[in-house]
Amino acid sequence: MQSHHEFLSILTANEQAKAQGRWGAARVVVVSLSPQVIVSFAAKYGTSPTEAACRLAAVMRSLGVDFVFETGFARDLALMRIAQEFVDRYRQSESATAPPSSSATSALPMLASACPGWICYAEKSQPHALPYISRTKSPQQVMGAMVKSFVGQQLPTFAARSPLKCDMPTLLTHPVAPHQIYHLCVMPCYDKKLEASRSDFVLPNSEVKEVDCVISAGELELLLQEQSIRFDQVVGIPLDSMLTKHLSGTTSMSSDPDWTLARAAGTSSGGYLEFILAYAARQLFGLDLQTDQIDRDNGSAYIQTRTVRNPDFREVTLMLPDGTVGLKFAATYGFRNIQTLVRKLKLGRCPYQFVEVMACPSGCINGGGQLRTALVPASAGDSSPVPTAPETRLSPKEWVQHCESMYRALPTQDPAHNVQLAELLAAWLGPKGICSTGADQWLQTSYHAVEDQPSATVAVNW
Repeated sequence: MQSHHEFLSILTANEQAKAQGRWGAARVVVVSLSPQVIVSFAAKYGTSPTEAACRLAAVMRSLGVDFVFETGFARDLALMRIAQEFVDRYRQSESATAPPSSSATSALPMLASACPGWICYAEKSQPHALPYISRTKSPQQVMGAMVKSFVGQQLPTFAARSPLKCDMPTLLTHPVAPHQIYHLCVMPCYDKKLEASRSDFVLPNSEVKEVDCVISAGELELLLQEQSIRFDQVVGIPLDSMLTKHLSGTTSMSSDPDWTLARAAGTSSGGYLEFILAYAARQLFGLDLQTDQIDRDNGSAYIQTRTVRNPDFREVTLMLPDGTVGLKFAATYGFRNIQTLVRKLKLGRCPYQFVEVMACPSGCINGGGQLRTALVPASAGDSSPVPTAPETRLSPKEWVQHCESMYRALPTQDPAHNVQLAELLAAWLGPKGICSTGADQWLQTSYHAVEDQPSATVAVNW
Protein backbone atom coordinates (compact mmCIF):
# COMPACT_ATOMS: atom_id res chain seq x y z
CA MET A 1 0.00 0.00 0.00
CA GLN A 2 1.52 3.32 -1.09
CA SER A 3 1.54 5.65 1.91
CA HIS A 4 3.76 7.94 3.92
CA HIS A 5 4.19 5.08 6.40
CA GLU A 6 5.74 2.92 3.66
CA PHE A 7 8.04 5.82 2.80
CA LEU A 8 9.12 6.22 6.43
CA SER A 9 9.74 2.47 6.75
CA ILE A 10 12.11 2.61 3.78
CA LEU A 11 13.99 5.49 5.38
CA THR A 12 14.20 3.62 8.70
CA ALA A 13 15.54 0.48 7.00
CA ASN A 14 18.07 2.62 5.15
CA GLU A 15 19.27 4.25 8.36
CA GLN A 16 19.75 0.86 10.01
CA ALA A 17 21.64 -0.54 7.02
CA LYS A 18 23.98 2.46 6.92
CA ALA A 19 24.61 2.31 10.68
CA GLN A 20 25.62 -1.34 10.32
CA GLY A 21 27.78 -0.65 7.28
CA ARG A 22 25.57 -2.76 5.02
CA TRP A 23 25.77 -0.37 2.08
CA GLY A 24 24.53 -2.97 -0.37
CA ALA A 25 21.26 -3.22 1.54
CA ALA A 26 20.66 0.54 1.51
CA ARG A 27 18.73 2.20 -1.29
CA VAL A 28 19.20 5.62 -2.84
CA VAL A 29 16.04 7.56 -1.98
CA VAL A 30 14.82 10.13 -4.50
CA VAL A 31 11.82 12.41 -3.95
CA SER A 32 10.10 14.26 -6.79
CA LEU A 33 7.81 17.16 -5.82
CA SER A 34 5.05 18.27 -8.18
CA PRO A 35 4.64 22.03 -8.71
CA GLN A 36 0.97 21.83 -7.68
CA VAL A 37 1.93 20.36 -4.30
CA ILE A 38 4.60 23.00 -3.81
CA VAL A 39 2.07 25.75 -4.53
CA SER A 40 -0.43 24.12 -2.16
CA PHE A 41 2.07 24.34 0.71
CA ALA A 42 3.07 27.87 -0.28
CA ALA A 43 -0.56 29.01 -0.23
CA LYS A 44 -1.39 27.43 3.12
CA TYR A 45 1.75 28.58 4.91
CA GLY A 46 1.91 32.08 3.43
CA THR A 47 5.20 31.88 1.57
CA SER A 48 6.42 31.78 -2.03
CA PRO A 49 6.47 28.56 -4.09
CA THR A 50 10.26 28.68 -4.27
CA GLU A 51 10.58 29.03 -0.49
CA ALA A 52 8.00 26.27 0.06
CA ALA A 53 10.00 23.98 -2.24
CA CYS A 54 13.18 24.74 -0.28
CA ARG A 55 11.46 23.95 3.02
CA LEU A 56 10.13 20.68 1.62
CA ALA A 57 13.63 19.82 0.40
CA ALA A 58 15.01 20.51 3.88
CA VAL A 59 12.35 18.30 5.46
CA MET A 60 13.12 15.45 3.08
CA ARG A 61 16.84 15.74 3.65
CA SER A 62 16.35 15.71 7.42
CA LEU A 63 14.41 12.46 7.08
CA GLY A 64 17.26 10.80 5.17
CA VAL A 65 16.34 11.43 1.53
CA ASP A 66 19.33 11.59 -0.83
CA PHE A 67 17.99 13.71 -3.72
CA VAL A 68 15.01 16.08 -4.06
CA PHE A 69 13.77 17.17 -7.49
CA GLU A 70 10.74 19.01 -8.90
CA THR A 71 8.68 17.39 -11.65
CA GLY A 72 8.40 20.53 -13.80
CA PHE A 73 11.61 19.30 -15.41
CA ALA A 74 9.97 16.05 -16.49
CA ARG A 75 6.89 17.97 -17.61
CA ASP A 76 9.07 19.97 -20.01
CA LEU A 77 10.22 16.69 -21.55
CA ALA A 78 6.64 15.38 -21.71
CA LEU A 79 5.53 18.61 -23.41
CA MET A 80 8.24 18.36 -26.05
CA ARG A 81 7.43 14.71 -26.72
CA ILE A 82 3.66 15.17 -26.92
CA ALA A 83 4.02 18.24 -29.16
CA GLN A 84 6.07 16.25 -31.65
CA GLU A 85 3.57 13.40 -31.39
CA PHE A 86 0.76 15.80 -32.28
CA VAL A 87 2.63 17.16 -35.31
CA ASP A 88 3.31 13.61 -36.51
CA ARG A 89 -0.34 12.61 -36.09
CA TYR A 90 -1.56 15.75 -37.84
CA ARG A 91 0.71 15.20 -40.83
CA GLN A 92 -0.27 11.55 -41.10
CA SER A 93 -3.93 12.47 -40.88
CA GLU A 94 -3.59 15.15 -43.55
CA SER A 95 -1.64 12.90 -45.92
CA ALA A 96 -3.97 9.91 -45.59
CA THR A 97 -5.86 9.08 -48.78
CA ALA A 98 -8.46 7.00 -46.95
CA PRO A 99 -11.20 8.52 -44.76
CA PRO A 100 -10.08 9.53 -41.25
CA SER A 101 -9.52 6.52 -39.02
CA SER A 102 -9.01 5.93 -35.34
CA SER A 103 -5.62 4.25 -35.70
CA ALA A 104 -3.27 4.87 -32.79
CA THR A 105 -0.79 6.73 -34.99
CA SER A 106 -3.07 9.16 -36.83
CA ALA A 107 -6.26 9.55 -34.80
CA LEU A 108 -7.44 13.12 -34.28
CA PRO A 109 -8.36 14.79 -32.07
CA MET A 110 -5.41 13.84 -29.92
CA LEU A 111 -6.36 13.83 -26.25
CA ALA A 112 -3.97 14.60 -23.39
CA SER A 113 -2.65 11.65 -21.38
CA ALA A 114 -1.36 13.20 -18.14
CA CYS A 115 -4.48 12.72 -15.97
CA PRO A 116 -4.84 9.19 -14.52
CA GLY A 117 -8.45 9.80 -13.50
CA TRP A 118 -9.32 10.49 -17.14
CA ILE A 119 -7.30 7.49 -18.35
CA CYS A 120 -9.01 5.12 -15.89
CA TYR A 121 -12.43 6.42 -16.94
CA ALA A 122 -11.63 6.04 -20.64
CA GLU A 123 -10.29 2.50 -20.22
CA LYS A 124 -13.33 1.36 -18.25
CA SER A 125 -16.21 3.32 -19.78
CA GLN A 126 -15.10 4.86 -23.08
CA PRO A 127 -12.85 2.36 -24.90
CA HIS A 128 -13.67 4.03 -28.22
CA ALA A 129 -11.64 7.03 -26.98
CA LEU A 130 -8.42 5.09 -26.33
CA PRO A 131 -6.91 5.41 -29.85
CA TYR A 132 -7.24 9.18 -29.57
CA ILE A 133 -5.28 9.48 -26.33
CA SER A 134 -1.66 10.57 -26.63
CA ARG A 135 0.84 7.80 -26.03
CA THR A 136 3.22 10.15 -24.22
CA LYS A 137 3.68 9.30 -20.56
CA SER A 138 2.62 11.70 -17.83
CA PRO A 139 5.29 13.89 -16.18
CA GLN A 140 5.22 11.58 -13.14
CA GLN A 141 6.17 8.55 -15.20
CA VAL A 142 8.63 10.47 -17.35
CA MET A 143 10.31 11.47 -14.10
CA GLY A 144 10.26 7.85 -13.00
CA ALA A 145 11.89 6.70 -16.23
CA MET A 146 14.61 9.34 -15.90
CA VAL A 147 15.31 8.59 -12.24
CA LYS A 148 15.51 4.81 -12.62
CA SER A 149 17.25 4.58 -16.00
CA PHE A 150 19.42 7.69 -16.33
CA VAL A 151 20.01 9.12 -12.88
CA GLY A 152 21.14 5.76 -11.53
CA GLN A 153 23.82 5.52 -14.20
CA GLN A 154 24.89 9.13 -13.67
CA LEU A 155 24.63 9.09 -9.88
CA PRO A 156 28.32 9.83 -9.19
CA THR A 157 27.96 13.05 -11.19
CA PHE A 158 24.64 13.90 -9.54
CA ALA A 159 26.05 13.29 -6.07
CA ALA A 160 29.06 15.50 -6.74
CA ARG A 161 26.79 18.37 -7.88
CA SER A 162 24.28 18.02 -5.05
CA PRO A 163 24.04 20.99 -2.62
CA LEU A 164 24.48 18.58 0.31
CA LYS A 165 26.89 15.71 0.66
CA CYS A 166 25.36 12.27 0.39
CA ASP A 167 26.14 9.89 3.25
CA MET A 168 26.46 6.87 0.95
CA PRO A 169 30.08 7.04 -0.26
CA THR A 170 29.63 4.33 -2.88
CA LEU A 171 27.47 6.80 -4.83
CA LEU A 172 30.50 8.91 -5.56
CA THR A 173 32.27 6.21 -7.55
CA HIS A 174 29.75 3.71 -8.93
CA PRO A 175 26.48 3.79 -10.88
CA VAL A 176 23.48 2.38 -9.04
CA ALA A 177 21.19 -0.33 -10.41
CA PRO A 178 17.52 0.67 -10.83
CA HIS A 179 16.32 -1.70 -8.08
CA GLN A 180 18.61 0.07 -5.62
CA ILE A 181 16.73 3.35 -6.10
CA TYR A 182 13.54 4.13 -4.18
CA HIS A 183 11.53 6.84 -5.93
CA LEU A 184 8.75 8.74 -4.15
CA CYS A 185 6.53 11.25 -5.96
CA VAL A 186 4.44 13.81 -4.06
CA MET A 187 1.43 14.59 -6.22
CA PRO A 188 -1.88 16.52 -6.06
CA CYS A 189 -4.04 13.52 -6.93
CA TYR A 190 -4.68 10.13 -5.31
CA ASP A 191 -5.19 8.56 -8.74
CA LYS A 192 -1.47 9.04 -9.30
CA LYS A 193 -0.99 6.06 -6.96
CA LEU A 194 -2.90 3.89 -9.43
CA GLU A 195 -0.87 5.29 -12.28
CA ALA A 196 2.39 4.36 -10.57
CA SER A 197 1.14 0.80 -9.97
CA ARG A 198 0.22 0.12 -13.62
CA SER A 199 2.03 -2.86 -15.10
CA ASP A 200 2.96 -0.67 -18.08
CA PHE A 201 5.21 1.45 -15.90
CA VAL A 202 8.06 -0.91 -15.09
CA LEU A 203 11.52 -0.85 -16.58
CA PRO A 204 11.99 -3.04 -19.69
CA ASN A 205 12.67 -6.71 -18.97
CA SER A 206 12.30 -6.26 -15.24
CA GLU A 207 9.78 -5.81 -12.45
CA VAL A 208 11.33 -2.54 -11.26
CA LYS A 209 8.73 0.21 -11.00
CA GLU A 210 9.47 3.65 -12.41
CA VAL A 211 7.80 5.16 -9.34
CA ASP A 212 7.77 3.12 -6.14
CA CYS A 213 5.38 5.20 -4.07
CA VAL A 214 3.08 8.21 -4.44
CA ILE A 215 1.75 10.33 -1.61
CA SER A 216 -0.44 13.41 -1.75
CA ALA A 217 0.13 16.89 -0.36
CA GLY A 218 -2.28 16.02 2.45
CA GLU A 219 -0.37 12.85 3.31
CA LEU A 220 2.88 14.78 3.33
CA GLU A 221 1.40 17.31 5.74
CA LEU A 222 0.24 14.42 7.94
CA LEU A 223 3.78 13.04 7.89
CA LEU A 224 5.08 16.41 9.09
CA GLN A 225 2.57 16.42 11.93
CA GLU A 226 3.45 12.87 12.98
CA GLN A 227 7.16 13.77 12.96
CA SER A 228 6.47 16.96 14.98
CA ILE A 229 7.88 19.14 12.20
CA ARG A 230 6.65 22.74 12.11
CA PHE A 231 6.69 23.61 8.41
CA ASP A 232 6.55 27.35 9.11
CA GLN A 233 9.76 27.05 11.14
CA VAL A 234 11.76 24.95 8.68
CA VAL A 235 14.87 26.60 7.22
CA GLY A 236 14.90 25.80 3.52
CA ILE A 237 17.74 24.48 1.37
CA PRO A 238 17.98 24.37 -2.45
CA LEU A 239 16.60 21.42 -4.34
CA ASP A 240 18.95 19.34 -6.47
CA SER A 241 19.18 21.42 -9.63
CA MET A 242 19.92 18.62 -12.11
CA LEU A 243 16.23 17.65 -12.52
CA THR A 244 14.49 20.77 -11.25
CA LYS A 245 12.98 23.38 -13.58
CA HIS A 246 14.34 26.73 -12.44
CA LEU A 247 15.80 30.04 -13.49
CA SER A 248 19.25 30.87 -12.18
CA GLY A 249 22.28 32.91 -13.12
CA THR A 250 24.55 29.94 -12.42
CA THR A 251 24.56 26.23 -13.13
CA SER A 252 23.87 25.42 -9.47
CA MET A 253 20.97 26.73 -7.39
CA SER A 254 23.06 26.43 -4.24
CA SER A 255 25.47 29.10 -5.50
CA ASP A 256 22.76 31.56 -6.61
CA PRO A 257 20.63 33.07 -3.82
CA ASP A 258 18.27 34.59 -6.39
CA TRP A 259 17.26 31.37 -8.14
CA THR A 260 13.56 30.66 -8.54
CA LEU A 261 11.33 27.84 -9.67
CA ALA A 262 9.93 28.26 -13.17
CA ARG A 263 6.92 26.94 -15.06
CA ALA A 264 5.76 26.33 -18.59
CA ALA A 265 3.17 28.81 -19.86
CA GLY A 266 -0.44 27.84 -19.28
CA THR A 267 -2.49 26.64 -16.36
CA SER A 268 -1.24 24.62 -13.41
CA SER A 269 -2.47 21.51 -15.23
CA GLY A 270 0.65 21.60 -17.36
CA GLY A 271 0.28 24.01 -20.25
CA TYR A 272 -0.31 21.26 -22.79
CA LEU A 273 -2.67 23.30 -24.95
CA GLU A 274 -0.39 26.33 -25.08
CA PHE A 275 2.86 24.52 -25.79
CA ILE A 276 1.48 22.10 -28.38
CA LEU A 277 -0.36 24.89 -30.21
CA ALA A 278 2.73 27.12 -30.36
CA TYR A 279 4.91 24.19 -31.47
CA ALA A 280 2.41 23.09 -34.12
CA ALA A 281 2.01 26.65 -35.41
CA ARG A 282 5.75 26.77 -36.09
CA GLN A 283 6.12 23.26 -37.47
CA LEU A 284 2.97 23.13 -39.60
CA PHE A 285 2.34 26.74 -40.65
CA GLY A 286 5.60 28.60 -40.09
CA LEU A 287 4.06 30.97 -37.53
CA ASP A 288 6.29 32.07 -34.67
CA LEU A 289 4.02 32.18 -31.62
CA GLN A 290 5.17 32.41 -28.03
CA THR A 291 3.40 30.24 -25.48
CA ASP A 292 2.90 33.29 -23.26
CA GLN A 293 0.90 34.93 -26.04
CA ILE A 294 -1.51 32.00 -26.09
CA ASP A 295 -1.63 31.76 -22.30
CA ARG A 296 -2.54 35.41 -21.76
CA ASP A 297 -4.61 35.75 -24.93
CA ASN A 298 -2.74 38.85 -26.02
CA GLY A 299 0.05 39.90 -28.32
CA SER A 300 -1.03 37.81 -31.31
CA ALA A 301 -3.62 38.40 -34.00
CA TYR A 302 -3.51 34.68 -34.75
CA ILE A 303 -5.14 33.52 -31.50
CA GLN A 304 -8.84 33.56 -30.66
CA THR A 305 -10.15 32.19 -27.36
CA ARG A 306 -13.62 31.67 -25.98
CA THR A 307 -15.31 29.99 -23.05
CA VAL A 308 -17.64 27.12 -23.95
CA ARG A 309 -20.48 26.37 -21.50
CA ASN A 310 -18.40 27.19 -18.37
CA PRO A 311 -14.88 28.32 -17.34
CA ASP A 312 -13.67 24.71 -17.33
CA PHE A 313 -14.30 24.35 -21.07
CA ARG A 314 -12.02 26.67 -23.02
CA GLU A 315 -11.52 26.82 -26.78
CA VAL A 316 -8.46 28.28 -28.52
CA THR A 317 -8.30 28.78 -32.30
CA LEU A 318 -5.23 29.42 -34.43
CA MET A 319 -6.12 31.78 -37.28
CA LEU A 320 -3.86 31.78 -40.33
CA PRO A 321 -2.72 34.98 -42.09
CA ASP A 322 -5.31 34.45 -44.84
CA GLY A 323 -8.13 34.46 -42.27
CA THR A 324 -8.80 30.71 -42.33
CA VAL A 325 -8.73 28.42 -39.31
CA GLY A 326 -5.45 26.56 -38.91
CA LEU A 327 -6.05 24.62 -35.71
CA LYS A 328 -8.72 24.46 -33.06
CA PHE A 329 -7.77 23.24 -29.57
CA ALA A 330 -9.71 22.96 -26.32
CA ALA A 331 -9.09 22.48 -22.60
CA THR A 332 -11.73 20.40 -20.81
CA TYR A 333 -11.71 20.03 -17.02
CA GLY A 334 -14.18 18.12 -14.87
CA PHE A 335 -16.20 15.01 -15.60
CA ARG A 336 -19.30 16.78 -16.90
CA ASN A 337 -17.28 18.49 -19.59
CA ILE A 338 -15.46 15.24 -20.36
CA GLN A 339 -18.82 13.55 -20.94
CA THR A 340 -19.70 16.24 -23.46
CA LEU A 341 -16.37 15.70 -25.19
CA VAL A 342 -16.67 11.90 -25.44
CA ARG A 343 -20.23 12.15 -26.76
CA LYS A 344 -19.04 14.40 -29.57
CA LEU A 345 -16.11 12.08 -30.18
CA LYS A 346 -18.37 9.04 -30.43
CA LEU A 347 -20.66 10.83 -32.88
CA GLY A 348 -17.75 12.04 -35.00
CA ARG A 349 -18.60 15.66 -34.26
CA CYS A 350 -15.58 16.76 -32.25
CA PRO A 351 -14.31 19.97 -33.91
CA TYR A 352 -10.88 19.98 -32.26
CA GLN A 353 -7.47 18.62 -33.24
CA PHE A 354 -6.22 18.51 -29.62
CA VAL A 355 -7.92 18.57 -26.21
CA GLU A 356 -6.24 19.03 -22.83
CA VAL A 357 -8.34 16.73 -20.62
CA MET A 358 -8.27 16.78 -16.81
CA ALA A 359 -10.79 14.99 -14.58
CA CYS A 360 -10.76 17.48 -11.70
CA PRO A 361 -12.81 20.69 -12.00
CA SER A 362 -10.34 23.60 -12.26
CA GLY A 363 -7.62 21.10 -13.15
CA CYS A 364 -4.68 19.68 -11.20
CA ILE A 365 -4.43 22.55 -8.72
CA ASN A 366 -7.76 21.26 -7.35
CA GLY A 367 -6.65 17.63 -7.08
CA GLY A 368 -8.19 15.51 -4.36
CA GLY A 369 -4.89 15.22 -2.51
CA GLN A 370 -4.18 18.94 -2.21
CA LEU A 371 -4.20 20.93 1.03
CA ARG A 372 -7.55 22.51 1.66
CA THR A 373 -8.60 26.08 2.33
CA ALA A 374 -6.88 27.82 5.21
CA LEU A 375 -6.51 31.23 6.79
CA VAL A 376 -4.31 33.18 4.40
CA PRO A 377 -2.94 36.72 4.45
CA ALA A 378 -4.08 39.23 1.86
CA SER A 379 -1.74 39.22 -1.11
CA ALA A 380 -0.12 41.81 -3.31
CA GLY A 381 -0.70 42.01 -7.04
CA ASP A 382 2.01 39.41 -7.64
CA SER A 383 0.32 36.97 -5.24
CA SER A 384 3.04 37.44 -2.60
CA PRO A 385 1.71 37.71 0.97
CA VAL A 386 1.43 41.05 2.75
CA PRO A 387 2.80 40.40 6.28
CA THR A 388 0.81 43.16 8.00
CA ALA A 389 -2.53 42.32 6.39
CA PRO A 390 -5.24 40.50 8.38
CA GLU A 391 -5.84 36.86 7.58
CA THR A 392 -9.03 35.71 5.92
CA ARG A 393 -10.60 32.31 5.24
CA LEU A 394 -11.29 31.72 1.58
CA SER A 395 -14.15 29.72 0.15
CA PRO A 396 -13.14 26.49 -1.65
CA LYS A 397 -13.53 28.23 -5.02
CA GLU A 398 -11.51 31.25 -3.86
CA TRP A 399 -8.86 28.92 -2.44
CA VAL A 400 -8.39 27.18 -5.79
CA GLN A 401 -8.19 30.55 -7.55
CA HIS A 402 -5.65 31.74 -4.97
CA CYS A 403 -3.46 28.68 -5.56
CA GLU A 404 -3.77 29.06 -9.33
CA SER A 405 -2.72 32.71 -9.14
CA MET A 406 0.31 31.78 -7.03
CA TYR A 407 1.31 29.22 -9.64
CA ARG A 408 0.89 31.72 -12.46
CA ALA A 409 3.05 34.24 -10.59
CA LEU A 410 6.06 31.99 -11.23
CA PRO A 411 8.24 33.08 -14.18
CA THR A 412 7.78 31.11 -17.39
CA GLN A 413 10.43 29.28 -19.34
CA ASP A 414 9.72 27.65 -22.69
CA PRO A 415 10.63 23.94 -22.47
CA ALA A 416 12.59 24.34 -25.70
CA HIS A 417 14.84 26.83 -23.86
CA ASN A 418 15.57 24.52 -20.93
CA VAL A 419 19.32 24.11 -21.46
CA GLN A 420 19.74 21.46 -18.78
CA LEU A 421 16.99 19.39 -20.37
CA ALA A 422 18.66 19.61 -23.77
CA GLU A 423 21.92 18.37 -22.24
CA LEU A 424 20.14 15.51 -20.47
CA LEU A 425 18.33 14.47 -23.66
CA ALA A 426 21.59 14.29 -25.58
CA ALA A 427 23.25 12.21 -22.87
CA TRP A 428 20.26 9.95 -22.23
CA LEU A 429 18.55 9.50 -25.60
CA GLY A 430 21.29 10.47 -28.06
CA PRO A 431 21.45 13.16 -30.74
CA LYS A 432 17.91 12.49 -32.01
CA GLY A 433 16.47 13.23 -28.57
CA ILE A 434 12.69 12.94 -28.40
CA CYS A 435 12.59 11.41 -31.89
CA SER A 436 14.95 8.54 -31.05
CA THR A 437 14.04 4.91 -30.53
CA GLY A 438 15.15 5.39 -26.94
CA ALA A 439 12.44 8.01 -26.55
CA ASP A 440 9.88 5.48 -27.75
CA GLN A 441 11.11 3.05 -25.11
CA TRP A 442 11.20 5.45 -22.17
CA LEU A 443 8.56 8.09 -22.92
CA GLN A 444 5.75 6.12 -24.56
CA THR A 445 2.94 4.02 -23.11
CA SER A 446 -0.26 2.23 -24.15
CA TYR A 447 -3.83 1.80 -22.88
CA HIS A 448 -6.12 -1.16 -22.29
CA ALA A 449 -9.89 -1.43 -22.35
CA VAL A 450 -11.20 -2.80 -19.04
CA GLU A 451 -14.45 -4.76 -18.89
CA ASP A 452 -16.65 -5.50 -15.89
CA GLN A 453 -14.10 -4.38 -13.31
CA PRO A 454 -14.77 -2.35 -10.15
CA SER A 455 -14.19 1.35 -10.65
CA ALA A 456 -10.47 1.99 -10.96
CA THR A 457 -10.47 5.57 -9.76
CA VAL A 458 -10.16 6.38 -6.09
CA ALA A 459 -10.11 10.11 -5.72
CA VAL A 460 -11.96 12.09 -8.35
CA ASN A 461 -15.47 13.04 -7.25
CA TRP A 462 -17.40 12.69 -10.49
